Amino acid sequence: MSDNRSFNDNRKDNNSWWKILLAVIVVLLILGTIIAFAMRNRDKDEAIRDTTTTTTTTTTTNTNPNDENIDDDIDPNDDVNEIDTRGTLGAHTVDIKSHRIVKDENGKDAILITYEVENGSSGVMNFLTVLSDTAYQGDKRLEAAVLKDIEGFNPNSITQDIEPNGKHDVTRAFLLADLTTDVKMAIKQLATTDNRVVTRTFEID
Repeated sequence: MSDNRSFNDNRKDNNSWWKILLAVIVVLLILGTIIAFAMRNRDKDEAIRDTTTTTTTTTTTNTNPNDENIDDDIDPNDDVNEIDTRGTLGAHTVDIKSHRIVKDENGKDAILITYEVENGSSGVMNFLTVLSDTAYQGDKRLEAAVLKDIEGFNPNSITQDIEPNGKHDVTRAFLLADLTTDVKMAIKQLATTDNRVVTRTFEID
């Protein structure tokens, strides 16, 4: 009788171990499934990120094939088609009208140049987003001057909107390198391979 009881106890112990082992296996299987799912999602996210990066790079690099020929800077030694004083650049007409010598806010000599811009397009434009201007004395490019309380100077004129068929005076100031060399003003259209440039040379009195 004692032997039967011992046998039954051993069988119960074995059943308990099998249950524990089975529970451990089930837990491991569940953890494995969760880990595999997480890894799969991570790989998917990385693939999406790589695709997005590639698309962004392609979008950035696939620009106008003529961009390499576009130079918005104006150099006095460039091979350009110069138009004296007044001319058409794209849909817009520029007239370099006048100049005068003034002092900047620090008392340095500067040249104040006024030109008229006519908007020949069907939309609103402003000088800053469509045209580019440069002033030179010889081969030296002049830096912009900061003026204060100068009559006739409007520092915001370069960004003011011009309605279709409208005209607007733009005033620009540049620091002079000296008081003897003539100043050459040059204006061109932005973002174009057109080499036309409206220019005018002012004598420094």
